[in-house]
Amino acid sequence: MQVVLAELASSGWQYDGTICKSLLQDNTLGKVEGPKWVCSDVRCSIDIQRKHGDFSLDVSCQFDGKAPCVRCRAVTKTAYKKSFSRFFSFTEDDETRDQIDAPGYLQVLDLLREEIWLEHDQIVLCHEQCKGLCPVCGKNSNQEQCRCGEVDVLHPFAGLSSLSFEQKD
Repeated sequence: MQVVLAELASSGWQYDGTICKSLLQDNTLGKVEGPKWVCSDVRCSIDIQRKHGDFSLDVSCQFDGKAPCVRCRAVTKTAYKKSFSRFFSFTEDDETRDQIDAPGYLQVLDLLREEIWLEHDQIVLCHEQCKGLCPVCGKNSNQEQCRCGEVDVLHPFAGLSSLSFEQKD
């Protein structure tokens, strides 16, 4: 998806539809890596307008992503909603606008990918009360209770578990 800003019609450029997941993740298109964690098509609305010699890009999109829970490693699906605006100029580069060389080849797919990457959660939990994995046996504590924390009273050395090995002054 490329728009040439210098050739932008007075009515602007609009897109309201779906970008399929395979297109978003195709690394042969554009320069920004496709986010593999996105697990649905991206429903988006894109509007590019010429405003006082500059250009505005407004995007709103919805998609689903999946990632492993940081505690129990269960794959968790999350719904995302993202809206963003960017401004471009042929002449000025400041904190509100990005300068773009004329004729202004704007890679819309790359801009969308960048914003989707910024939306990606680095810490994903399957649910707030996730118990995680047992550090001894690796079982998912949300699904089953392991016996790693229990003292086996029939074990021949079970009586030693109450001894303290700290030195006293």
